[in-house]
Amino acid sequence: MKAVFILSCGHSGSTLLDILLDSHSSVVGVGEMHGAKPNRPCTCGRRAGDCEVWRDALGAEPWQRREIYRPKLSYLLGRGPYFYSIGKKPVDDAEFTGATMRAYAQLLKRFNASIIVDSSKEVERAELIARDPNVEVIIIHLVRDGRGTTWSYIRKYKKLIPYLFMWFLSNVKIEIFKRRFKRRILFLRYEDLADNPEATLRKLCEKIGIPFEPAMLEFDKKEHHQIEGNRMRFVPGHAIHRDDKWRHDMPLWLRALFTLCFGWLNAFYAHKESLV
Repeated sequence: MKAVFILSCGHSGSTLLDILLDSHSSVVGVGEMHGAKPNRPCTCGRRAGDCEVWRDALGAEPWQRREIYRPKLSYLLGRGPYFYSIGKKPVDDAEFTGATMRAYAQLLKRFNASIIVDSSKEVERAELIARDPNVEVIIIHLVRDGRGTTWSYIRKYKKLIPYLFMWFLSNVKIEIFKRRFKRRILFLRYEDLADNPEATLRKLCEKIGIPFEPAMLEFDKKEHHQIEGNRMRFVPGHAIHRDDKWRHDMPLWLRALFTLCFGWLNAFYAHKESLV
């Protein structure tokens, strides 16, 4: 089995990338499967618990929430147990991996596909699944201009703290993971995907090991089954375009504050080439 994990900060284009890849005949995009809730809508429009795809993959309700984490020191050291975010109970690694793999296998079988795309954006999830020798894990580190991500958070939640730090902390966490991950890691800028989707998807497909299909650019013509994710997945006829509202709407003082704090990392990513 081949599993592609999209790692990014929220509000960075992971839902768009998930849906574009899901439009390929060999790929199943599952969205943010780690937080699957039966009462939330599936991208197909049904309640997730009433969607046959998810009933078959996750079983009868209630579904166990599988967001996991490691305490900060354990994460930095790369060792120590995982815990469930809800309830703070220790994770049984074998049970967690087995349940996840069974759900993946059911989805691949249903759609006669060979690649899972998981946009849960949870580093610990990718780290734990990658331990399974039967899974070929590919990581996509997706990065958006930090000013756009930060403004998107602050505009939505109307708070400066903690969202000023969200982009920086998320990407630093991913960078720490990348230093110890010994398999394939692909870097992708959201702006490259949004500005030139066909060329970017062609290159990404080559890296993943599948041929590009024009249907990937007509993603709104296929029924999708992502759980959670950006509201764009419900907008019919959604065109691929860069969301640059921050350039006009983000206050100058906030841009200056972000640049003062994190401009160095933002500049590093801005000059880093995608998919090399």
